[in-house]
Amino acid sequence: MIQSNLRLLTVIILTAFFVCAITLAIVGRIKFSESAFAGTVQVIEYDIKGYPTFTILGKKHTVSFAYSWKNYVRVGDYIEKKSGNKGFKIIKQRDNKILYIK
Repeated sequence: MIQSNLRLLTVIILTAFFVCAITLAIVGRIKFSESAFAGTVQVIEYDIKGYPTFTILGKKHTVSFAYSWKNYVRVGDYIEKKSGNKGFKIIKQRDNKILYIK
């Protein structure tokens, strides 16, 4: 009886954990998709997973998607993200080359 209740409690806790994790991931992606910004990158920092946080016009923006940013964005580059779009437009400072990351 006690072992059965323990199993049921474990299943309930694990299910709640996964539902919360999935819900937070979906909400995060929706909020990110709705965000919009544009400007010259002033500062760029990378966390331990390689996700960038860049400063544009004094405001920090964090990208938690698995893009290979280290090869694309540098300080001085222009970056634009439109609302409703997950992709980015990057204009390189050195040669004005336009890159699209989707």
